[in-house]
Amino acid sequence: MIHPRHQSPRTSARTARSPRAAPSPPPAPPDPLTPRHTVELTAPQAMALLAGAPLGRIVFTRRALPAIRPVNHLLDGGRIVIRTHRDSELFHQARQHGGQGVVVAYQADDIDPLTHLGWSVVATGYCHPVTDPEALLRYQRLIRPWPDRPMEAAVRISPDLVTGVRLTASAAWPSPLGPLRRPGGLRLPEADGGLEAGAAGGPAEGGEDRRSGEEDADQVGDGTAGVPAE
Repeated sequence: MIHPRHQSPRTSARTARSPRAAPSPPPAPPDPLTPRHTVELTAPQAMALLAGAPLGRIVFTRRALPAIRPVNHLLDGGRIVIRTHRDSELFHQARQHGGQGVVVAYQADDIDPLTHLGWSVVATGYCHPVTDPEALLRYQRLIRPWPDRPMEAAVRISPDLVTGVRLTASAAWPSPLGPLRRPGGLRLPEADGGLEAGAAGGPAEGGEDRRSGEEDADQVGDGTAGVPAE
């Protein structure tokens, strides 16, 4: 038997140390039946989320009626780029309006159907055909369409109005998206903050690809392809 007087200092410290408190359990998952909180996003936050989305939906006019096509895209210098074919309705309208361009909308989202958490973004602006041969070649290299038909043309959308919302459960339960982040892992400011417009997009002219996406007023894509518009 070891007398307390002969115990080593290390043994005495272990004996005197109080037991470590058990970690508190994580909050319960959000109830999918509970209404979600809506948080408005700033335009830079919305564009940052759009830059990381694999695909979106182009909204344009076809035969005097609204038309919507799922497409993939690329953000380049704050502009949304999609590929298409020269006989598509979208490319025809963009070319017909010349420098003024044609008004379109582009929407993307990432909402979990089980938890009802996520975000949605809408960008509205003017769509112009890509006429610079070098830029067109670059987009053809970065954006690969899904359909097995030629996608020899491309259009750019210059957003004038960008809005977005984020659905959250509560402050106690983090969103499945985590803190808003730009592609590359940089954290975005909260909804009342701001980012430099276009910085979260893809590469600026001559930069590297962030998301390959192409579109054809009929195309469907996700970074490797798209479905042509009618």
